[in-house]
Amino acid sequence: FTDIFVSLAAVLALLAPLSAWSQEPVGHVLMAVGQVVRMDSQGNLHALGDKQPVFEGDTLQTGDGARAQLKMVDSALLVLQSGTSVVISRYQYDPAAPEGNAVRLDLVKGRLRSVTGDLGEKNHDAFRLNTPIAAIGIRGTDFETTSSDEVTRVRLNSGAVIISALGDDCSASALGPCESGNSLLLTEKLDSPVAELRAADRIPRIIELPDYESDDQISTLDEQKEEEKINSNKQTDRIVDRVTRPGDSENPQIQEPEVPKVDQIFWGRWSSIANL
Repeated sequence: FTDIFVSLAAVLALLAPLSAWSQEPVGHVLMAVGQVVRMDSQGNLHALGDKQPVFEGDTLQTGDGARAQLKMVDSALLVLQSGTSVVISRYQYDPAAPEGNAVRLDLVKGRLRSVTGDLGEKNHDAFRLNTPIAAIGIRGTDFETTSSDEVTRVRLNSGAVIISALGDDCSASALGPCESGNSLLLTEKLDSPVAELRAADRIPRIIELPDYESDDQISTLDEQKEEEKINSNKQTDRIVDRVTRPGDSENPQIQEPEVPKVDQIFWGRWSSIANL
């Protein structure tokens, strides 16, 4: 990962705000398979495993064959597939002061699934996902984004997203959707739930689902079976449902295995197991 993260240093310098990064955790890992690491805002590398925290300013990276599932402080869910790099550029959430809430994620490369949490549900304009060429805003949403320097593809699972090309009228540092005549509103009512933007294009276009699945880094059957086995083995594990904050007890409440089942995200599907 060292060479990859050196190349990301320039990206972080452009994306980072001038103020110091928050030292409060903004989420934690539900599950990590394979080599999953984070680079903090100081450039230090940390291996990530189950239940470990992530912070504003972190760059998260999955190696070949690796995957990670994260739960954020507003209950949003993120799923990183193999070979993915994503920067948590902003993650400010305080339910008592919603006017200051803001989330911006920058998908450098790879494939990310995002399921809207409390922040995005209550204020669509406080959330943004950027790729190297596109800005994606939400309307209460579950969606997948695949990114490279040359193409961004978005698959909508539920809700709606607004996709725009980054440029003079759509800044990467902004929040919310860039709504203009060149934007595409992707909804469940369309014939295909998939859109694509190429670097040479100014307007995203709808593509057919088979084209999306044949071109992108989809999970193989073996990966899916491995993921299901890992989650099945963890059904009886005790997993802390939140990250301890200053002032909290040093022994946070732990959910017992017999709690009612809750939804856990898989890549491209849902399964009901008790490991949140």
